[in-house]
Amino acid sequence: MDRDFLLGYVFERFITNGRKVALLRPTHRLDEDSQRWVAIEQPTREFPNRGCVTWINAPDEAPERSIWMFEYGFHDSFDLSSPRGDRYRIDFNRQPESPVEVIKLQVSGIERVQRALAKGLLLAFVPTRHVYIVVDGDSWVGPVRLVSRGERWFIDPHIQALPIPCVAPVASADLFTLKIGDRHRALLRHKIRPEIKLGEVDWADDALNLKRVLEWAREQPAIAQPLELTKRVIKQVVEALPSDDNELLAQRVRRARSFVEELGELAKDTAAFEQEILTLPQVRQRLEAAEREGRAAAKMQAEAEAIARARAELEATKAEQERLTETLAGLRQALEAAEKRMHEADQHARAAVDAELARRRQELEALDNALTERRQQLETDLGLMDAAMSERLAELSRRPAETLAQIAIFRAVLAAQGVAGATHSAGASQLRPPSTALLSGEAQAEDQKDLVNAAKQASVAAGDAPSVGAALHSALVGGTVPLLAGPGALDILEGYASVAAGGRFLSVTVSPAALEPADLLAKFDVNSQRLVLHPSGLLDLLLYAGQPEQREKLFLAVLDGVNRSAAEAYLLPILACYSAAWDKHRQRALHLFHPSALAPADPYAVTARLVWPRNVLLAGTLVEGGATVPLPPALWSHAILISTGEAPASTKLKGRVSPPLTSASSLKWASWRSLAMSDLESGLEALDEIKSDGLRLPAPIAHAFARAYVSSSHWLKSSEARRLAVRGVLLPYALATGQIEALTEALELAEVRLSEADLDGVRQVIA
Repeated sequence: MDRDFLLGYVFERFITNGRKVALLRPTHRLDEDSQRWVAIEQPTREFPNRGCVTWINAPDEAPERSIWMFEYGFHDSFDLSSPRGDRYRIDFNRQPESPVEVIKLQVSGIERVQRALAKGLLLAFVPTRHVYIVVDGDSWVGPVRLVSRGERWFIDPHIQALPIPCVAPVASADLFTLKIGDRHRALLRHKIRPEIKLGEVDWADDALNLKRVLEWAREQPAIAQPLELTKRVIKQVVEALPSDDNELLAQRVRRARSFVEELGELAKDTAAFEQEILTLPQVRQRLEAAEREGRAAAKMQAEAEAIARARAELEATKAEQERLTETLAGLRQALEAAEKRMHEADQHARAAVDAELARRRQELEALDNALTERRQQLETDLGLMDAAMSERLAELSRRPAETLAQIAIFRAVLAAQGVAGATHSAGASQLRPPSTALLSGEAQAEDQKDLVNAAKQASVAAGDAPSVGAALHSALVGGTVPLLAGPGALDILEGYASVAAGGRFLSVTVSPAALEPADLLAKFDVNSQRLVLHPSGLLDLLLYAGQPEQREKLFLAVLDGVNRSAAEAYLLPILACYSAAWDKHRQRALHLFHPSALAPADPYAVTARLVWPRNVLLAGTLVEGGATVPLPPALWSHAILISTGEAPASTKLKGRVSPPLTSASSLKWASWRSLAMSDLESGLEALDEIKSDGLRLPAPIAHAFARAYVSSSHWLKSSEARRLAVRGVLLPYALATGQIEALTEALELAEVRLSEADLDGVRQVIA
């Protein structure tokens, strides 16, 4: 929707599901052309169902009746039939802001306004966060913040203790008087502030103000000598203070003089009244009688208090004894109940054990009976076979010529089949790895940080953001298969191969007809008795990389267009075999054909049971378009989605310098992988901050999230690593399993923000 900037007030606050929620009632809309606030006549019609906008996680400084300026967006779970639902809500990325208010008091002048604020303001509304106080027609004081104490509003003590700016009023066209709720409020135009500063005022309390004046006076040579802080001397000092150095000091001096004069007059009046009272005989007699009565009353009060304390201590002792007696009785009852439950549980356990023993005996008897019947059946079958064999031998002995002729025919057929099975494809006597797999002589990368920086440079050279290179390296070193979606995905992967594997890179195009792993490697043709290799040479690369002299080199194989065919059929077995390559406790292999199909000396005979070599890294790309197949949920326990093409245009035009060829040894790679996987617990703890009751995540998906988070947190900020793991693992899995609403709610509770563009981008490539 177009940008809609509103003004309104907090209509209601409440707590739901542990979150603080406020309902904002819109009253005015900002006109973009005139920059004036226009009243909203029917908020209930424009903002169904309650005429409000929901503000989730509203701060405590937004009480009811406070006014705010805000933008809004659609509420994903809005139900038109629910009277407690709202169509719109506040966007987490654009929180409401408080307007600036101008408050005019019933008095004018610096001193009168200061005294009114010192007593506190009685307001029938909640002021905004920042307000200006009108002093007179030519000056305002502010901005200040008002805080409530009881029924009155005072200047925030932290602000009151400092000099406050005195400014000239804004133009009348920039000040609006609007009716909000049942009150008229004076607000400044949006983003307009007073620009002309007239000076400063000191509205600190009298004690602090007098202290500042005396501290200033102490530094002045003309009046420093008599400064001994008696009332007479303070009065002399205050009267000697100048009043025209500057406006702020002049105001402080005037307040100090007034304060000292009031103290002096009060002291004189109090002393005179005291002397007049004491001269009266009746007062003197009453004072003496009061003193005698006071002493007697004090004595009686002390005795009464001592007796009351003793009684209270006695009552407390009795109450404590009764409480201990009741506690002891309760403990005895609990002990008796526990003994009773233990006895009942023991009887129940004995009965359960007896019943289980009886059931097992019945099962054992049934098995014995079944074995007896099976043994009898076998004996019967053996007897029938002996009889049939005897009859067949007797028949053969009666017709020997016919029998010999049949044996000759069978032998000829078997011989012909044996010759066909021994035929092999021409040229299968040696491996033919792709030319890119034969590259060598590159510099060795010893520091992982240098390799990550080179990967970032390669990503920029391919026209994308450096964070894509860091995310790609984190996925591969964490044992997860990165699936890149977006423009330039193959270029980014090839660039990474140039810095991590010395340019040893192979791209395999996935055909829509791929139905099993053999469709990407090799298939045995039973008709021609030949091994038909995939034209990409992936099988040759795997066999070549597995040779002892090549095991210290890294290679990168990329499956281009993973979602062109059903990944659960052809890809999941490959991913299981790839994941097991680094697991000492699991052994996975791909069975492409029967071991007897090729001769043992054939170099491709070992591929009948193909084990993925550890030094061949695996990645993939996703394509967009109608001719794609949805990806299965189980895929995201092995893979992570990385989006490309999201870098700004200015970034794509800078730094397109390819880094030099480098590579890491497989031994060095193994140490980096162990380091990346050393703290999976922190990844699971990060997932616990997101999980909710409505979101169901199996253990493989949770571990995939933890691997992605931990491996990327070495090179990205914690928030970026969590966002990468959420967008790359949880979001695709939630879309594949129909849990996107539960995930969105969990992310909102954890304050992890994913935009609609993130959601649409992931949905477009995996749906």
